[in-house]
Amino acid sequence: MPKSCDPNPAVASSVLAALGELARVGGEDLTPYLEKLMPLIIDALQDQSSIVKRDAALKTLGQLTSNTGFVIEPYQKYPTLLSILINILKTEQSSSIRRETVKLVGILGALDPYRHKVLYLLYLLNVLIYELFYLINQFSMLFR
Repeated sequence: MPKSCDPNPAVASSVLAALGELARVGGEDLTPYLEKLMPLIIDALQDQSSIVKRDAALKTLGQLTSNTGFVIEPYQKYPTLLSILINILKTEQSSSIRRETVKLVGILGALDPYRHKVLYLLYLLNVLIYELFYLINQFSMLFR
């Protein structure tokens, strides 16, 4: 999906919108592709340079989740997702983007705040462990 990261926001948002329409038509047939699509959508959600791209990403994620049954699970598989959505609600100037974000949070479903915090802490722990192993590997290479 290289065009979803196109520097032209109109191209990227059109690709995202097409993915959303595919989800509407294809439904659960798109489920095997969610792991490849979610990082693209999450990147688009964080793109502060384009309101059009963020709007398309919100709508596409809503269409994907509601048509594939991929609800609540995105919060677990992508621990930063809820934080990203909350940040959009806090900082976004556009009322239509905020409205679409609230709609998406409703589609994704409720998540126990304690469970989300635990999942987020586990995610951070995994990142720290990865960094620790990387540093140990770099350190051991010094003595070879």
